[in-house]
Amino acid sequence: MESIKIKVLVRPGKPKTKVIEIMDDDTLRIDIAAPAKQNKANIELLRFLEKHLGGEAEIISGHRSRRKVVAIRNPATVNWKEKFVTRK
Repeated sequence: MESIKIKVLVRPGKPKTKVIEIMDDDTLRIDIAAPAKQNKANIELLRFLEKHLGGEAEIISGHRSRRKVVAIRNPATVNWKEKFVTRK
């Protein structure tokens, strides 16, 4: 079973869930269209990553933080950066 780990910086409560940029340290900065209450932003983050990368996403650290590490088990691709358009 293949797995990748991605560092994520989330900004909950935004109008649309989308990738903003891949930062210099390879952290994926994502706006989340869900509030940071009752785990809603985390659920939306996992749904978004699973939709775009395939596989099963799980937060392995940072459950209550804007900075998280997410593991993707059996992703459709291990080269996750190519799946997202970056802009700075």
